[in-house]
Amino acid sequence: MAIDIASDLRAQLESGLTLPASWYADAAVLRLEQERIFKRSWQYVGVAANVAEIGQFFVCSVGDVPVVVLRDREQRLRGFVNVCRHRGHEIATGCGRRETLQCPYHAWTYDLDGSLRSAPRSDREPGFDTADWSLLPVLVETWGPLVFVNPDTASAPLVETLGDLPRVMRERAESEIRANRLRLPELEPLTEFPLGQHFWCAVPGMYGGFSYQLTRAGVDPKLLAESWCRVVEGSEQ
Repeated sequence: MAIDIASDLRAQLESGLTLPASWYADAAVLRLEQERIFKRSWQYVGVAANVAEIGQFFVCSVGDVPVVVLRDREQRLRGFVNVCRHRGHEIATGCGRRETLQCPYHAWTYDLDGSLRSAPRSDREPGFDTADWSLLPVLVETWGPLVFVNPDTASAPLVETLGDLPRVMRERAESEIRANRLRLPELEPLTEFPLGQHFWCAVPGMYGGFSYQLTRAGVDPKLLAESWCRVVEGSEQ
């Protein structure tokens, strides 16, 4: 029966009909989407410039999974579930720069590689080993200036999800990028985009594509455009 329903729905979608209206407000459908889509696929979460230096971090959510993205001491970009392994408290908030990540609840402290550095009074617990309580990792990769996260550590690399998108951008967006370049001298270096402004791009295989949201004032549009030029030309993959 479930197969028949799925087949009927697929046929309706292929003929141009939309999803059942109830799906947009059904909590059960949302739970399925969280479990089968957002927890298993690559999602855009932020800008690489915000984690360019050791100790820089920002937090985000991939579906209902809280995530912290950071640059560790080896200059490696890492992502972790933003939940303390002790009592499940959120570890980091916002963005910034830290030498370590410390849970505000009971002060469990994690190094930038996710390992548990210290846990107060853990010496009183027989057999307690800090190596068993590292932060849970998530996959994190970049494409040009963009950071993507996937909670499923068994997933294929981001490049497989992007597929032909880099080539498509080079072929179809070249004229637009050239136009943007011609307009660059007209932009003042500190011109600010409105906070919350989105730039959206559809990616086949990535649920809903991704939207590039400017969350900080003072973003330099010239640097932003130049960064995208490098992506389109294939020199920053």
